[in-house]
Amino acid sequence: MVSKTKAKTKTKTKKIVSKRKHGTKGSFPKAPFLIGSLAVLFAVAVFGFYIFVHTHQIFSANFADDVLRPAIGNWETILIEAFFFKIEDRVNQTKYFFVKPNTGTFTPSSTGAIKKIAKNEGTKFILQKITPLSTLPPLADEGVWKSINVASSDAVMAETFFRPDSQRDYSIAYLVKMNMNRLILSEVAGIKEPGGYMNPGPGKIPIESQKGNSLVAAFNGGFQNKDGHYGGKWSGGRKIP
Repeated sequence: MVSKTKAKTKTKTKKIVSKRKHGTKGSFPKAPFLIGSLAVLFAVAVFGFYIFVHTHQIFSANFADDVLRPAIGNWETILIEAFFFKIEDRVNQTKYFFVKPNTGTFTPSSTGAIKKIAKNEGTKFILQKITPLSTLPPLADEGVWKSINVASSDAVMAETFFRPDSQRDYSIAYLVKMNMNRLILSEVAGIKEPGGYMNPGPGKIPIESQKGNSLVAAFNGGFQNKDGHYGGKWSGGRKIP
């Protein structure tokens, strides 16, 4: 009787042990693998989207203004933009740890010296040097104004560069100064903004200004109709209530 009991006990024990081994053999930690795979896919998707945004900046800006803001709101769009700006900031910090910043953007158009300045005090062009931040290593000609080549014997525009961020010495702001004692600023409404399709502007420099010899510079800027809310008036009689 004792031998039979022992035999049965051993048999049951073997069965239990064999089942446990069979249950653990070939098992795989699916949850950590799934989480890791999703994290990798998310990182790849974010990086790919960042590359697309960085290489299609105009499209991305228009998409944010025309699609995202109306769909999800201003604050949510700002959070998304801030997220990608942080990624870009990290990329730039890594990049410029190995690459020196380029300060020669304006060099080809500069004369390297200030042109003749009008003696009349009413039209005097004051070009005082901007003192660089003392915490940054010096860069040649930083804060030194240089005249821009224009069809004039006097200096009416000058340029320089300046690094405004002591923690990011690669961040360079390029500045252009205009002698508004000798220049007149005029505005032309765009075809789409700020008047919209129902009240479009010419969207180009007037022909008389193009044919004359008084045009010095042109640039694009201004507010959109959805951001103004205070109205506006441009040359040609176009108004926004």
